[in-house]
Amino acid sequence: MLLLVHSRLPFRHYNFHNFVPTSQRGVITAATAAERLVHEINGAPASTEFARMCGLRPEEIDREHLALHPAIITVGERAYPRGFAELLEDGSLRCACAIDEGVVFRVAAQIDYVEHLANSLNQIRDDLGDPLLVLGLECAARRQMVEQQGLVNDVAALFDAFNVWGFSCMGEQANSLNMNNSFNCIAFALPR
Repeated sequence: MLLLVHSRLPFRHYNFHNFVPTSQRGVITAATAAERLVHEINGAPASTEFARMCGLRPEEIDREHLALHPAIITVGERAYPRGFAELLEDGSLRCACAIDEGVVFRVAAQIDYVEHLANSLNQIRDDLGDPLLVLGLECAARRQMVEQQGLVNDVAALFDAFNVWGFSCMGEQANSLNMNNSFNCIAFALPR
């Protein structure tokens, strides 16, 4: 989806996620970029090495663990999550967004989802004032995580309190970077 926005209302783009990079560092050493497939990490089979980096046995790695531990790439001072969406029979991992050989990443650790969302929405309110209208584009992996962790009511209450409208998507793009496991939005300050 391409969205072009013109408004007389003050508005800003925001992008945030609830992950921090850990000390576990990896390099994509074999990949098929056109298919978003990672075959090797650190010269070892991708799923085996990623499981090791997450502190798991290879047979423990599954979609839920992949959703909880995306790869984090750093551009400048900002960290961007790039999650693995699928474990293939050959041990390769399919990334939910752009990936290529030579990419250096760190395994991500999750921070409190609801607290981080509340703090981020409060920051938007501090920046633009109240009332707000927030057009949110949230990664489907975040939605899955919210459901798995039983946070649907807490998140719905925050979305209601901050007038967030939108939908879940796959493969967000912000400032020319492809990412996922994030919340992208355009927030509008409404007339008082």
